Amino acid sequence: MSKNGKKTQRPSSSADAPEPTYAAPPMSDEKRHALIREADRQTQAIMRLEVYKRIGYSVVAVGALMVYARVWQSAATWVLVLGVALMVLGGLFSAVLYKGIKNGKKNVRHILEAAGVDPDAVRTRKSAKAEADADGDVEKDEAGEEDGGTDGR
Repeated sequence: MSKNGKKTQRPSSSADAPEPTYAAPPMSDEKRHALIREADRQTQAIMRLEVYKRIGYSVVAVGALMVYARVWQSAATWVLVLGVALMVLGGLFSAVLYKGIKNGKKNVRHILEAAGVDPDAVRTRKSAKAEADADGDVEKDEAGEEDGGTDGR
C-alpha cells in the first residue's frame, strides 16, 4: 500500500521476458589462459575426488558383505556391528563427495564460460578417440568403394 492508503501495483515479472544479457568485459589473453589453467586444475582435483568416492562405495559394499556374513552365515556379532558402521560411514563419505563433485563440475563450467570457452564443445580424450575411430572407418569405407566394393571373397 502507498502512503495514502491505496494499493500500488508492483510490476510483475513475466516468464516470457528474456533475461538481460551483458557483454563480457574484454579479457586479456593472460587472464583467459589463467582461467583455463584453473579449470584444468579443478578438473584434475575432481577426478581424484571421484576415485575417493569409488573407494567409499567399496567400503559400503564391504560393510554389506559383513552384514550378510552375520545374518546368513552366522558370523560373530562384532562382524554385524562393524559391517553396519562401515556401511553408514562409507555412505556418508560418498554422499559428501558426490555433492562436492557435483558443485565442482558446476564451478568448472562457470570458469570456462567466464573464459569464453563453450564447456559443451571441449574435446575430451574419449571424444577425440571416437572421432579418430570414426575417421578411420570412413577411410576404410572409401577405400572399399574405390576397388569396386569387393572385399576379396
